[in-house]
Amino acid sequence: MEAIREISCPYQRAALLIARWSGARRDEIARLPLSCLDSYPDGTPRLHIPAGKMKRERIVPLNEEAAHAIQAVQAIRQRERDRGFRDTQTGVLTRYLFVRRGRRLSCDYLFAYALGEVCQTTGLVTPDKHPTITAHRFRHTVGTQLAERGARTRTIMNILGYSTASMSMIYAHISDQEVLHDYQAVLGPGANTLLLEEVYIWTLSFLSTRSCLDQLMRDSCTFLAFHYSFVGLGLLAHQ
Repeated sequence: MEAIREISCPYQRAALLIARWSGARRDEIARLPLSCLDSYPDGTPRLHIPAGKMKRERIVPLNEEAAHAIQAVQAIRQRERDRGFRDTQTGVLTRYLFVRRGRRLSCDYLFAYALGEVCQTTGLVTPDKHPTITAHRFRHTVGTQLAERGARTRTIMNILGYSTASMSMIYAHISDQEVLHDYQAVLGPGANTLLLEEVYIWTLSFLSTRSCLDQLMRDSCTFLAFHYSFVGLGLLAHQ
């Protein structure tokens, strides 16, 4: 992330930070309108992602760092006087966020070239010097982190722009760390506490059962004493 923060081009830096914190697709980010950013009532930044693959706009929360990067680009764009471009998806005349000197910036420039430089700088390359990180990997990271932290499937669908739950479920795997944590909580050091609880419950159950047996024995003795007294009275009456 530090290498992304140090990218000199504000457009590339903003595009990558948006990808990292929103999970939006490359073409969705490239088509963001100049007015894509506002906020929720509590002040949390809110990103308006244009209608794309799913044919509908969606609104998602956005990390402050990505919001600040967008605002930096907006400040540059506000000084420009372009009339906008006809959006190929909606047909609406749109002033895009990622426009420089009257020309739209391509996905390759915003993502592939930028990530190529970042990977070369940080050594995240294959033996033949190809980048190991793509913009789509950020999307996978967002989905995985949401799933691992307990986000509902519907929330993941809304943030990533899926129309069916089946696509969101690919992120709902359990990591090795989660498996280890859950195991240790139940069968590791925490097992001592669990064992004590089981002993306590077993003891209560035993005492309760013993109490019932004692009461049953007392009731039986009382019944037998009454029974034999009644029989004795009957014998005396016959005499």
